[in-house]
Amino acid sequence: MITNHTQKVHLARNCEIASGFFGKMKGLMFSAPKPSTGFVMWFNSMSIRGIHTCFVKEPIDVIYLDETWKVVEIVKRLEPYSFHQPTQKSQFIVLKDLHR
Repeated sequence: MITNHTQKVHLARNCEIASGFFGKMKGLMFSAPKPSTGFVMWFNSMSIRGIHTCFVKEPIDVIYLDETWKVVEIVKRLEPYSFHQPTQKSQFIVLKDLHR
């Protein structure tokens, strides 16, 4: 479960975790929506990592987290075929489309 403890809100009941190279590379591309499921990309270190939504079928929310799971940046409704370059370093990226 992915929860915002500060606001006491559940963001997703289930989550898929991608820590391997190919899982992070694929992300949500070509995947069908899974209700109430978030997608977490887990990296080994803090860095600025841009993402794209090429081949993603729906707009997504993107939440960048530091090594302590603190939110450092949020992007709401990143449209399909868009790019985003964050301004802060992160170690985890949570992707959640509007149907998840």
